[in-house]
Amino acid sequence: MDIEARREPLRASQIGLALLVAAFVAGSVLLGLVALRSGQPAVQVITQSSAHSGLPGMGAQSAWLRKTPGWAAMPAPALVEVPPVVELPQVGETSRAQRRLTDHIVDRYQVDGGEAARVVALAYEVAGEVKLDPLLLLAVMSVESSFNTFAQSVRGAQGLMQIHTRVHAERFEPYGGSEAVFDPHANIRVGAELLRVHLLREGSTEAALKVYVGAARRAHDGGYGARVLRARDGLRGVAEGHDDLVMRSLPATGAREGVSRSGS
Repeated sequence: MDIEARREPLRASQIGLALLVAAFVAGSVLLGLVALRSGQPAVQVITQSSAHSGLPGMGAQSAWLRKTPGWAAMPAPALVEVPPVVELPQVGETSRAQRRLTDHIVDRYQVDGGEAARVVALAYEVAGEVKLDPLLLLAVMSVESSFNTFAQSVRGAQGLMQIHTRVHAERFEPYGGSEAVFDPHANIRVGAELLRVHLLREGSTEAALKVYVGAARRAHDGGYGARVLRARDGLRGVAEGHDDLVMRSLPATGAREGVSRSGS
């Protein structure tokens, strides 16, 4: 009887221990499930945000993407290439020559710097168009008008290249009429065209200048051609950066008044 009585409390303690272990295991399982479900609110937030944005939920997004036409065919965004640094071109010899000539005209003829720069640029532009030496055009202007845009001779020659509008009025029609004779571009262009025609017809610069000054039917041009050619040589020295002592030694001449013009 005593042995059996002792076994009964032992069994009761074993059962209690087993229940305690089972309760511990069950609690561990519950804690694990709670830990696994702890990320569910974040997923729900994303799903709710997707619903508000008009997109399907996360579970349906893969299927939605597969059904969207052309989605897979959309090209990847192109990489934006940063353009290389563009180096500014070096100032060419022509630009340097034009600056030297402009400075020379300003110093020697007391012409406004902006106006001098415009005249020089136009001389180079027009000379390129009609196939003439720009320095020849500038030399003619220096002798004819001393680079005075509004120069007028007593015999009716006008502008930078001293052109008779009564003789060549039709040549100024594309520029608005004879009043354009005082426009540097029109005056230089018409004068260059006349000089080019004389050069092609006469065959030499000296003969062309003789006709340009209106001395075609005379034995000589009064030294006009020689003055222009001397001025051209001096301007070439200025353009090339040489000492312009030769140019400084030449007298500045205004609009020519002593020779009657028949050609220009």
